[in-house]
Amino acid sequence: MSNTPTTQNQKLSKWQQALIKAEGKFLSVSGREEQAKIELGFASQLIQNSPKLMECEPGSIINAVINVARTGITLNPTLRLAYLVPRKKKGVLNCVLDFSYMGLVKILKDNKCLKDIQAVVVYEDEEFEEANSQITPPMHKKKYAKSEADQEKREYKGVYCQVLLMDNTVIYTPFMPYWEVLKTEKTSEAAGSEYSPWKTWRPEMIKKTKIKRDFKTLISGSPSESVVAALAIEEENNGLNKKYKSIESEFTDHEEVKEEVKEKKADMKAKGEQGKIELP
Repeated sequence: MSNTPTTQNQKLSKWQQALIKAEGKFLSVSGREEQAKIELGFASQLIQNSPKLMECEPGSIINAVINVARTGITLNPTLRLAYLVPRKKKGVLNCVLDFSYMGLVKILKDNKCLKDIQAVVVYEDEEFEEANSQITPPMHKKKYAKSEADQEKREYKGVYCQVLLMDNTVIYTPFMPYWEVLKTEKTSEAAGSEYSPWKTWRPEMIKKTKIKRDFKTLISGSPSESVVAALAIEEENNGLNKKYKSIESEFTDHEEVKEEVKEKKADMKAKGEQGKIELP
């Protein structure tokens, strides 16, 4: 007697069965059969390489894969835009979609919220003073270590972002002191691991923390469904529970700042600047 599809599915592990169920749901959201197969393949690879993900509640695996379709992101490990991550919630191990900072930047760019963004780390041995206006660059005198050993000895002061908006206005997001970054690190389940990126790539993790913090404030205009979905996922995963307020709305609330923006644009036009960010 040949095996029926139902019998064959019963031989599969719970996570494999979850992916089979997720495929149809993914397709109903994206409408793209080829994309569904590709992303399910990436999801399968990620789960197979993680015993913890294999143990996750099957329903959460389905939801995480559907969220890939909702946001238009990819799980392609080469691009490093998003990952499937195991997280405990009320004692249950769940699979969640977690965006890298590069993934969040791509979502913002694809939806024309900004042209470019750079996170800038500030060290204790550097002079730094934040400006009173978001369109005025902070006073930041950068220093450079003479060797890798010297660089590793440097202590951190904090981080800020430099953002190029769609109208070529350059703005600077509020400075985030290092003690706030450390609070984020403490909430990371991987922070105590020997192979934690907080140990091996700390400057990059500091930048990631700041860009994730700024994500909701960089949403402008009428956000698309993918942006709204990404915001909801970030709020659930990382506690971004305040309603977002776009930077554009912060500007247009104040006539004085509006005039300053106009002057800045006129100055950029006179200099022939082409919408490229130069780090201070």
